[in-house]
Amino acid sequence: GISIPISFLLCYQAVAWVCPRSANSLPVQASTFTCAGTSTSSSSSTVAYLSSGGAVSPSAVEESRSDTDFTLTTNNQHTGTSKCIQQKSQEQLQWEDNALVWIDDILQQKSFQSPFAIENIDDDSRMSESERTRTRSTNSNSNAVPFEWVCSDRNFTSQGKDHADVSSTIATTDIIDKKAPRAQEQQNIAIRTMDTPLLDTKSITSIRTAAHLLWSRESELGLGEENVASSSSRFTLQFADTNSECHLDDLVASDETGDLKGIVDNLLTTKIYPLVRAAFGSSSCSDDQRQHQHCHLTAGNLCVYDSLVVRYNGDMAKDNFGASQPLHRDGGVVSVNIALNPHEHEEYKDDENEDEERGFIGGGTFFEDLLADNGEDGGGGGSPILRPTGTGHAVAHLSTKRHAGAPTTSGIREILVFFLTQRGTKEIKTGSSGSMSISTTMDTNTNTRASTRNQFPAIERAFHLKMKSREMQGRGALVCLDLAIQQNPNDGEAHFLKGSQLMRGGNENYASNNNNESQAISPQQEHQQRWEEIHQSLHHLNEAKELSSYDARVNFFAGLAYKQRLAFIKRTGQMDPQSTSMSDCSDSEEGKELEETMRNLQRAVDLYGIYQNYGISSDFDSDIVMAILTLGEVYIQMDRYSDAIQCIATLSSEDNLYMQRLEEDNVLRFRKRAQDLIEYCEDQLKNLERMSPLS
Repeated sequence: GISIPISFLLCYQAVAWVCPRSANSLPVQASTFTCAGTSTSSSSSTVAYLSSGGAVSPSAVEESRSDTDFTLTTNNQHTGTSKCIQQKSQEQLQWEDNALVWIDDILQQKSFQSPFAIENIDDDSRMSESERTRTRSTNSNSNAVPFEWVCSDRNFTSQGKDHADVSSTIATTDIIDKKAPRAQEQQNIAIRTMDTPLLDTKSITSIRTAAHLLWSRESELGLGEENVASSSSRFTLQFADTNSECHLDDLVASDETGDLKGIVDNLLTTKIYPLVRAAFGSSSCSDDQRQHQHCHLTAGNLCVYDSLVVRYNGDMAKDNFGASQPLHRDGGVVSVNIALNPHEHEEYKDDENEDEERGFIGGGTFFEDLLADNGEDGGGGGSPILRPTGTGHAVAHLSTKRHAGAPTTSGIREILVFFLTQRGTKEIKTGSSGSMSISTTMDTNTNTRASTRNQFPAIERAFHLKMKSREMQGRGALVCLDLAIQQNPNDGEAHFLKGSQLMRGGNENYASNNNNESQAISPQQEHQQRWEEIHQSLHHLNEAKELSSYDARVNFFAGLAYKQRLAFIKRTGQMDPQSTSMSDCSDSEEGKELEETMRNLQRAVDLYGIYQNYGISSDFDSDIVMAILTLGEVYIQMDRYSDAIQCIATLSSEDNLYMQRLEEDNVLRFRKRAQDLIEYCEDQLKNLERMSPLS
């Protein structure tokens, strides 16, 4: 069979632009957050710097409050499944509360990272959380510039689940007016401003001039324009030969006139914050969504945690993927993308220079959820690529929406991007030494807890829990992902990560988890635990498919999980390890498993083909060859030899683009495997032809 690369299983690309800030970063104090076999206390300290989008490493925390340091014990606490969520011990509930305190520390520090103005709102401290959120959203509706929603036509319930079969769901792009009642089947993807731009031409000129000056200074160092991004970037711009960026706070710091900060602060307080509050605040959600607080902003003041001016140089792109960004999710809560120069079809004149600027070709933001399942243009004739309606206008979306920078194929595209977060909303109880703490009470009848603190948006908490899970293995990762799903049940990425973790053995080696030989489990118990893991893996991967149905890698892993389940059934001879019968694995059951495997793998390959049609790179690039080979093997198991040849033949070509992205040794190995499979299929077809009564 085809093995799964560990590098891919451990890969979690939530944010495309993430790396530590420079040496002048903000020092952070936060509770130590580790996982170990036993609980210990520690007073040791190290230095941590807050990254622009990721979580603070637990091993890099200096001067942490000694009375709130804690080491989190996860071994033997987690069952490897989600069915026992209502049977948590007091110890595990405290673990979760401590983890949220640690994350809220990070989010609080991040909300003070930017020098720019925060959302200016009236003093409503005596209102409840829900009253503040509702009031602020209502007030913002009257101040926001006109905007429209771009939606996909999917039959979502309030829990974010599709009633329709995922494999046949087709997203239909549709534009609805913000004042019109929302159809229940429409999923909001993003907004774009109409009529009134957020920035006038004078402000745009000031921002672009400052950015161009910075890039010119770096070019004068002798690096050349193609290396400017790599010399100045504190993020990971994957295509540094065509992309450049600079942080807006750096531009403001180097602005000798002092005017730039005023322009940015005015933009935020009078345009962006009211717009974001009106679109993504409480008033934009259904009653059920508002109750569960999974889709909207809290009452906390909106603020910036980072902002960039980004340039995509299509004239320097070497291929269709050059001046672009791969599929990713952002940090923060809401991302706002403002066009600083015109598209090819837009007439635009710089009032300062009175010269008409040549527009760029291509570009825009590619949204995965706007893809059509039939391979045609996204949205049944629309497009999955959105651009602001004009220079100075914006596209905005929740950070959880997976998206990419569509390739700019000609000319230069420049945008201003804001990553918004929120300040904390509730007073935090403090101990005698001023440390942050959380008060939790238990309802013994329902085994649920009531917390005095719910400061930050659930999507940000879930984001950092997913990031934390990358640093852990086995049960530690599963605990983090369980808590992420608890914070935001509609987070398809969290379900995907948990499903893939369980698929490769989420609880690690069962017997090795118990040091005492007397506690060693029997082979039957080990089989039962592995069976439950495989079932839970499929459960979470299918949840991820419903929530992120156009994510090729989710469908790929679902196909691998079905294939793994079939292999387990055939190896043990049982559909259920607890059964005494050895005849549960019938031909019909095997056929059903193969059919599910084939459907998911085929969907993954088809979706990847659509990515390619739009010039979109993704974290599935390195695994598409494996997906095609695995799909071919499944066709062979189903005796569909012609389909297998058609599937695999694309890999045998010398100029196959998928192969060109692999290392040379892997290319030779995969190409040899493809040729062997094709020859086997051809032999089988010849045998079938000889056995045919008509031959």
